[in-house]
Amino acid sequence: MTNDSMIKTRIQLKLEHDEEKKVDFTQISSLSDNSEKEENYIDDLTFNDLNLKNIFKKIDKTFTTPGQEVLYHMLRRPLIDKEKLEARKKIIDSFEKNQKASDDVAETLFKLDKTFANSKSILWSEFQDSELLSVVSKALAITPIIWIILGIVLMAPSYAFLFFANLIVNSILNMKIENALMGRTKIAGYLAETIKTAERIADLNLEFLGDYNSNLKELTKSCRGVKRAGRLLTKIIKFNELLDIFNNIFVLEVNCYFVIMKQLKSRKEELRQIYYIVGEIDTILSISNFRKMQSNISDPMFVEEKYLKMTDMVHPLIKEPISNNVVLDNHGIMITGSNMSGKSTFLRTVGINALLAQTILTTFSKEYKGSIFYISSSISPEDSIVEGKSYYLGEAEGILRIVNKSKLKVPTLAMIDEIFRGTNPVERISAAANISNYLVENNALPLIATHDLELTKMVNNFKFFYLKEDVKDGGMTFDYKLREGISPTRNAIKLLKMLGYPKIIIDTTEEQIKHYK
Repeated sequence: MTNDSMIKTRIQLKLEHDEEKKVDFTQISSLSDNSEKEENYIDDLTFNDLNLKNIFKKIDKTFTTPGQEVLYHMLRRPLIDKEKLEARKKIIDSFEKNQKASDDVAETLFKLDKTFANSKSILWSEFQDSELLSVVSKALAITPIIWIILGIVLMAPSYAFLFFANLIVNSILNMKIENALMGRTKIAGYLAETIKTAERIADLNLEFLGDYNSNLKELTKSCRGVKRAGRLLTKIIKFNELLDIFNNIFVLEVNCYFVIMKQLKSRKEELRQIYYIVGEIDTILSISNFRKMQSNISDPMFVEEKYLKMTDMVHPLIKEPISNNVVLDNHGIMITGSNMSGKSTFLRTVGINALLAQTILTTFSKEYKGSIFYISSSISPEDSIVEGKSYYLGEAEGILRIVNKSKLKVPTLAMIDEIFRGTNPVERISAAANISNYLVENNALPLIATHDLELTKMVNNFKFFYLKEDVKDGGMTFDYKLREGISPTRNAIKLLKMLGYPKIIIDTTEEQIKHYK
């Protein structure tokens, strides 16, 4: 088997089994965490509500660390510019149609691979290496040479003892210096390799990459000093076991690091651009490869009016999903239904598909037609408790984000599950009705799930749907299909019966409920 065919085989295996990998989200969030958070930014509550870590793992087919960082950055920032969406889709389509181009770029990126070092330590944060460490490293590299020369010139075997003592000291200090640099030697070498990868991509001269080619050629030309300084460092890192003794004697890795950092600090902005462009190309190729492996996807169609329609949409993380339809035409949707009937999953399905439409230009539906949205949710506000806030305060803050976004020019797609479930029924229902009406009267398309049937009588410009259950042989089954109307059933007491609650609790509760009806 030739080297090229071996690489292609390894690439194919990687694409097929990539969902099984572990992802260090602390590492790959460096780019996103150090970028501006504008109105389109997916906040932490929405990110967790939509289970975007697992969505990331499902769609991630990137080959490099810059690719992973850009894909994560992309999922946190759905595009709201139609022209940018169309430009991204054009490149995705070009990779899908041109297998040779796809293979060539994949092989180039595959050789760069991923690093466990964190780019934040060099690219996205301001730091100052200790000048003393640089001086000490140089001194450690010189002293073994001095003992060798003196031993030869003076014909004194005692200098051999000094040389080996120096070797031990250098090994210990070398390790301490590397620890003090917190892995920055590894990322410095990786950045030098990233420049080389950028040059190789530009040299492919793929017409559909357009400005990426010219930008990479110009940027890599200005960073040649960094690449040259990084060549030896990358070889030392790559062949660490073979060169270990020389590295310990002459502190090679650390000294190469300080040389490369002199070049790197003067070219940090250019390096950031190279890193992002390589990552963006990797991400777009990743999207193309992901789409090739799916059978139940469609391309989104974007419209100007405040509107959303999805036909046969499914949740991408559910193995045997039940499809549903949704239409919001300048109105809201209120979903009622019993516990476990699938209301929260339905909200997540809508939110995930809208986000994927505006990021990877792909939806898990037969048809997607809608506005370009800001996307925001309040489905699982439990995280606020970990931050030391009360449940209700966490809910109130989460929903306020959505209320404020509804006043902006770009419409907000809002998914809310049980408004203010953390407070008393009287205040909850009144506040929920007014919030629901406020959202739909302003620039939002709200989807609201609730157990409070009274709420359906207090809202305007909403359409009502429900999810139901069947009770059979002492158990409950759910078909997870959305039906028009208001839920005619409740299942809270049925669940208590199934769990074996004392009969007196069940009977007394059912008797009391009759007085409320």
